[in-house]
Amino acid sequence: METNLQDFPRFRRPGDTGFSSPIRRIHPAVHPNARAVPIAPAVLTSLNTQAKPGIGHAPLQFLPPANTVASSRGVMISTEAFSQLLEILYSASLHQERWERFLSCLCELTHSKHSFFLRADTRFGLSIQASGGEAPENAAITLYNQRYAATDPFRGPVVRNARTGVFRHEEVLPDEELLQTDMYRHVVAPLGVRYATLVTVTLSVRRIENITLWRTQAQGPMDAESIHLLKFLLPHIERALELRQVLGVARQQLVRVQAVANASSTPTFLLNREGRVLHSNKAADALLVGTPSLSLQAHRLVATDIAVRPALRGFLQRAATVPMPAPSESALPRNGQLQAFSLSRAAGRPLHLMAAPLPHAQRSASEADLVLLVCDPDLPVNLSDTVLAGLYRLTPAETDVANGLLMKYSLDEIASLRRVSVGTVRHQLKSILAKTSTTRQGELIQLLMTLPHQSPPMADALLSAGKTCRTPHLGDAPLPTPPAYLGTPKTTQSSLS
Repeated sequence: METNLQDFPRFRRPGDTGFSSPIRRIHPAVHPNARAVPIAPAVLTSLNTQAKPGIGHAPLQFLPPANTVASSRGVMISTEAFSQLLEILYSASLHQERWERFLSCLCELTHSKHSFFLRADTRFGLSIQASGGEAPENAAITLYNQRYAATDPFRGPVVRNARTGVFRHEEVLPDEELLQTDMYRHVVAPLGVRYATLVTVTLSVRRIENITLWRTQAQGPMDAESIHLLKFLLPHIERALELRQVLGVARQQLVRVQAVANASSTPTFLLNREGRVLHSNKAADALLVGTPSLSLQAHRLVATDIAVRPALRGFLQRAATVPMPAPSESALPRNGQLQAFSLSRAAGRPLHLMAAPLPHAQRSASEADLVLLVCDPDLPVNLSDTVLAGLYRLTPAETDVANGLLMKYSLDEIASLRRVSVGTVRHQLKSILAKTSTTRQGELIQLLMTLPHQSPPMADALLSAGKTCRTPHLGDAPLPTPPAYLGTPKTTQSSLS
């Protein structure tokens, strides 16, 4: 006979959150000697060969979601509920708020009042990063993170235990010692809980990850059936946290790459051979906003002038098919691999387009075939006062003169714009030549052109106004929300990063 969770008063409490469908447990009398474990439909294939047949029963078979499977202790959970639990767990690597839901499900299945995910690493130390079950007061988590995380009484014993697994707290820390700690008196006891079960998932020099479930005095220590379920879940939790770690590192790398790309004032596109834009930096977005010569159509980079489109398309296809060196050789483009194209426009000099094919390894990983750089010869160059002062100790007035020369102003025009005499500008130019170890104005300009340039002010204004083109960015992927570290108030749904 099948019994709903609601039929057991201790199984569900007001305010509990859990599964979208009832969690079904089977009365132990139905299968008193059952040895099978809870199985999710998604993992039945891999586990079917490992499942042991029950005593007096046929071997474990593939069961529809509505059916149930037994634990070795005689308590059964529906395959549908267990499948939902695994779905929540593995999706938590992508959707941070689901860690809290998973922890709440653990509380419901193990009849615990509170559960906490704690993480210690070399960067942030130990802190509670998510919680489940009956929601504790924000002040309790903040108090732990601020005052008691560094002296958590379980930390030393867990490290000395040097094992991952599921442990009742007295297996790690004697009960009388726990009761005497400040953390228990000021954080744990006010929550109305008494007995802890530690699920140590990750244990290394650089990282410790642990789930702690707390029960009340009335609920008593964790029962054997719940311990068995937690042990069965442990490999899945380990894999989910490994996936979370890998995704976190990948997202950090994406953010770093995005930052490097946006630091360049040169418009840069990643394209496939059909001209589809797979990524562009901020300078490229500003170019598309500010120039009528290039535009996006169905995410493809095209010339605004219809007559020029075939030539531009052919240029991109040729650049994508240029042979690349062998993988053992340099991945940088050689002289013969860098392709150039002059894109005429109605006003001003043509845009200079330079394209280079990507190495084969990068093509397969990014789905892009080439990188395209666009240079606008009419775009004014703006050098930072900080850069010129740091490199050559130029004064603010000398920096204005240097930027005026890059803007192709004559000395007379610079003097007029700065409202000083031409003699003053000549004197400042002489000082600039001496500080930069140059002898002629042309040599000075050539030197200044090698320095990193700031983004044009107009481009920044356009982007800040929200007039950006809709091109994909590496940073568009969802990023982990920073966890509730020291002193950060806990929100409705905790997050992991």
